[in-house]
Amino acid sequence: NVGGRRLEVTDQNANLPAVIFVYTLPAQNDADAPALDLLSTILGGGESSRLNRRVVRQERAALATGAVSQLLRTAGVGIYFAVANQGIATERLDTLIADEVNRLRTDTISAAELEKAKNQYRTGAIRSRQTTMGIAETLQSALRFYGDLDEANREMDAYLAVTQADIKRVAQQYLAPENRLTVIIHPPARGTN
Repeated sequence: NVGGRRLEVTDQNANLPAVIFVYTLPAQNDADAPALDLLSTILGGGESSRLNRRVVRQERAALATGAVSQLLRTAGVGIYFAVANQGIATERLDTLIADEVNRLRTDTISAAELEKAKNQYRTGAIRSRQTTMGIAETLQSALRFYGDLDEANREMDAYLAVTQADIKRVAQQYLAPENRLTVIIHPPARGTN
């Protein structure tokens, strides 16, 4: 973990070990926000995500994986995680997650991966606007993060304009090892409360 920080904790509620990579990201209104959100979808958003395909299905090292970009008003975090399968060491998960993050930083994603992530975003955005509450939340978010209600109508265009090169650029910029906090979660020792 060159330049990155590491934290190991015992969680009394954990049943299995987990590894979490946390990266500092910019605020929601940053121009890179759509690319970072789509990057999280590609890396850990659903059954066909890179982490799920490799760490859960191929390597059988994790019970579950996931990724989220939590971008807020002044800053954000990218959270990428895996919950270990029985008998799998956290070091193995750490290596597998790092491999997939590094692939995003060095390789160009496929056009199909990007299109799928955009479709997932589009579906969620449309679905959220099908209720009065969803419309209110969309407008409130536009006003809070951008100070402009019209941003609610421009947001989808920003997501759909993201390119493969944008994904690689933000991965290289924000997912650098020196920008990473690795959190290792250990369950309590057997026989303790």
